[in-house]
Amino acid sequence: MTLAELLENQFRADIRFRGAAYIEAERVELTRITADHIFAVVRDGVEYQTQLSRDDGNLKTYCTCDQFQKFNVCKHLWASILAVDDAGYLAGAVKPGYIPPFIIENAPLSFDEELDDFEFSMPDDFEMRGGRSRKTKSGSGNSQSTAVSSKPRLRDWETRLVELKNEFSLTPVLSKTTQQEREIFYEIDIEESLELGQLVVQTSQRQRRANGQWGKLKPLKLKAGQLQEVEHEDDRRILAYLSGGTPERTNWRAQQTETQVAAFRYRIPYELCELILPLMCGTGHVRYLERQPDDVDSLKWDGENTWEFCMGVERDRKSSNWKLHGHLKRDDEILQITSARLIVAGGLVLTNDKITPLEDYDAFPWIKMIQQNETIEVEDGEQQELVDRLLDMPVLPRLELPEELHLEEITCDPNPELLIHSPQKKRWQQDRLYGEIHFNYLDHLV
Repeated sequence: MTLAELLENQFRADIRFRGAAYIEAERVELTRITADHIFAVVRDGVEYQTQLSRDDGNLKTYCTCDQFQKFNVCKHLWASILAVDDAGYLAGAVKPGYIPPFIIENAPLSFDEELDDFEFSMPDDFEMRGGRSRKTKSGSGNSQSTAVSSKPRLRDWETRLVELKNEFSLTPVLSKTTQQEREIFYEIDIEESLELGQLVVQTSQRQRRANGQWGKLKPLKLKAGQLQEVEHEDDRRILAYLSGGTPERTNWRAQQTETQVAAFRYRIPYELCELILPLMCGTGHVRYLERQPDDVDSLKWDGENTWEFCMGVERDRKSSNWKLHGHLKRDDEILQITSARLIVAGGLVLTNDKITPLEDYDAFPWIKMIQQNETIEVEDGEQQELVDRLLDMPVLPRLELPEELHLEEITCDPNPELLIHSPQKKRWQQDRLYGEIHFNYLDHLV
């Protein structure tokens, strides 16, 4: 029994007919053969990759076409099965529930004129394998037996060279959508970023229509393992950072368990923002989600001049009270916190046209308080106490104070003091001395 005879009932007649047509047109190439796996390429406008794998005596199949994803059978798989039978790659008879190992030595691997100088040795026990019957190209009812000619058996080192040559010639299979010119955009969702406290980015794309105009912007839903379909290297790198590693897909079991969820929105931690945002801005396709691609220029990365978060205490001219305020500063330039489109803890400042690093001194809760229009206000006469309490806070950004609230800094050498206390006499405890260590700073014990 041949492999095709065993699996014939699993394929409809029209699928088998189309698969046989690929054999007649010589569009099937077996690219790699091992004892348990056969990899093939079927050319149908684009190249579809198929795989036949032995698993505990059973046969597992896979194809990259859409029909296989829906029905688990396709014409490309049937063509690959016919090619395996024609070339005689099975080491024994096929039986229900048992698929013999594949034959590696007899694999008719493709090679061209560059290998014509090889001397092939014909073994004494070499035999021609019989072919299988199928219809002629004319489509008539008559059938003829076509003998499949076997190529001379390659020596081990020749086989290895041909395998390497085929590996170098493999190219990624592009889907129909990637054959059209397209642009990929990285859209920042301000509202969601404010709510989650992290940068939220949506990947979108638009394709050029037949009339030369760009189509509508749509989400770029990237499935695992589809990075090779992205045309530009920078976009591939960015999407790889966003989506993480590509799942391993070399065997049937991994392909069946692979997650097929298509992602197009990503929460980016600050540590990744430092790496990925310069790359994104370099593409010229970073924008805010609510805007159209042609409405505004792309956001630019401004990594040269870092903003610094500063806080200060100043007198309110109307009420004479003292208020705590905060702002962003670099050199002589000041940016009010409420004027920024988005501030990300870590930090980043996003304005209408730029993305800039921020030194926030890990004091983002202060920024959040100011963004919510909350403030701390004390009456006149309590301003010095306010400054003292601010200095006691565990985290504080750069503090700017008016001249009258400046603190005098005095440097002195501390004098250590040891105070020993007599034991407290208690019957149930042992009598022990205990002591305290203090440092005297100009008569101030610490």
